[in-house]
Amino acid sequence: MIYLPETSRAVWTTAVLVLLTGILARFLYSGYIHRRRIRGLPGPPHHPIWGHLLVMAEMKKLYPADIHPHMYPHLIRKHYNLGDFFYVDFWPVGPQMLVLATPEISQQVINFPKHEIIRPFMKHLTGEHNMVAMEGQEWKTWRSIFNSGFALKNMMALVPVIVEEGNVFCDVLQEHAENADVFRMEETATRLTIDVIGRVALDIKLDSQRGDNALLDALRSQISWLFDDQQFNPFKRWRPLRPVAQWWYGRKMDAYIDNVLDARFPARAKAPDASKRKHIIDLALDTYLEDEKGIQAGQKGNVDPTFKRYAIDQIRTFVFAGHDTTSSTICYVYHMLSKHP
Repeated sequence: MIYLPETSRAVWTTAVLVLLTGILARFLYSGYIHRRRIRGLPGPPHHPIWGHLLVMAEMKKLYPADIHPHMYPHLIRKHYNLGDFFYVDFWPVGPQMLVLATPEISQQVINFPKHEIIRPFMKHLTGEHNMVAMEGQEWKTWRSIFNSGFALKNMMALVPVIVEEGNVFCDVLQEHAENADVFRMEETATRLTIDVIGRVALDIKLDSQRGDNALLDALRSQISWLFDDQQFNPFKRWRPLRPVAQWWYGRKMDAYIDNVLDARFPARAKAPDASKRKHIIDLALDTYLEDEKGIQAGQKGNVDPTFKRYAIDQIRTFVFAGHDTTSSTICYVYHMLSKHP
């Protein structure tokens, strides 16, 4: 057992106290700056110490605990009869935010630089080079490369494969109805959306409606490890294994899409209908090769390394964005049909 001299212990105790005092002083000063910044601005009642944390606590008492976080600004606006824009101050639990409640006001800020939180948050879901986080010329370049795949003419050409996956969805619903099952519509609609994205973007059958799929499983697992700023439990809010898990599931998504691209593109130049390809990834590669390399569509079968890296991230973006919004819309449509048959 090691015993420190009385003077050494006093020095260490003093050092620790000074350090803790400095940390506390910095925290209090930062809190003062944050609270002063919001004071007097439009918003719900603002507490000089707690900011709007008490407002959030009140909202959580009034509504179910599992509602989507994006609902809270709308609920706060409705509860306090606020105007078209207002501020909320959730420091230190979350960032201070300006809430814009009308399209007209939102239009004024959409061209501003994106918040620094977007890139680190989105990269775990959609990769480092996703169009959600891109800005300026980089965004324009890759938006134009993938834009051709979303043209109405090309989308109409892909209607048959969308209908095919829709028929599988109908069969699944029919089977549930015949068996009188209780099932989660959101899960079933998500699998439909993933299968449609696979057919439209990559021209592959993911078959997630009829079984497990590694891409969907990795995406769902990645989402479960995201930082949740609505979570107050410190053991769930700050999870030490989060960086490792996010790296692992991001790697699994990259590997899955990488294998799909490697299997698809070597035969591109040999395909007899190369000039008639309408899938998003094909049209994007053709545009990229023509714009960046001066290579005409169909002249090269291999995947350009730069294109592959960006394409993987865009496919991850399509899968994430589509699986959430489209599946939620499908669920709501069926909900309304059940209410108004």
